[in-house]
Amino acid sequence: MHDISEENLWLLCLNGDRDAFKEMYCRFYSLLYYYGLKLVSDKELVKDCIQDIFIKIIQNHSTLSPTLNVKGYLIKTLRNKIIDTIEKEKGTDDLENYGDKFAVEDSFLEEDDKNTYSRLLMDAFSRLSPHQQEIIYLYYVNELKHEDIAEILGINYQSSKNLLFRSLSKLKKIYFEKIYFLQKVSTKLFLSVIRIKKLVVSREQNIQDKDSFFQAGRILLKKVHKVESIDSEMCFLSWKEVETGLKANVRRD
Repeated sequence: MHDISEENLWLLCLNGDRDAFKEMYCRFYSLLYYYGLKLVSDKELVKDCIQDIFIKIIQNHSTLSPTLNVKGYLIKTLRNKIIDTIEKEKGTDDLENYGDKFAVEDSFLEEDDKNTYSRLLMDAFSRLSPHQQEIIYLYYVNELKHEDIAEILGINYQSSKNLLFRSLSKLKKIYFEKIYFLQKVSTKLFLSVIRIKKLVVSREQNIQDKDSFFQAGRILLKKVHKVESIDSEMCFLSWKEVETGLKANVRRD
């Protein structure tokens, strides 16, 4: 089943194919797990929420509809589940601060990225609001389209585009303010930054020309927010818990 497209795999799931569900679970577990940790720091809560949404999907597979973006659907479902869980179990205060988890830690940077330029970009990213960080993460790291992001965040298509534009504008402004400050402090450092201009747009470029800035930034953001593959055995054990949950629900019914 590893070669089946996401859309066709989802169709098999809609028919109740348990092997297809297992493949879907393991295929998206890493992506969902790391996205969940951006929303809340409780690893066990994230794991439980992933398992719960799959249990519900499996139990209600006959009522679900085909989708062209399985990834977007699962992210939205997990996001809603985490929000509901936090509201019920931990109160809204935790939810209001969820965006703090989007802040970048040095441990995410690979050794060859631990330079001044990389740190400046990541520091600028951490100074964005939670929603600004999230939409950049969804668009550039998870590579979702505005239609899917709008659905996930509960906003319309144009609002998604506007939010991304404002987020990129603010990120660019903060980033270049830091670059220009360093220019005054160290001419040598400034010249070294210019030498890697494929990762930097010129000072005179209009903010509308955001693509060149983020074609470069996308590479670094994906490294910093890299979604590492979960060990196959760990995924298998997690899936076994889903199966256990399904059996428990059957006995309860």
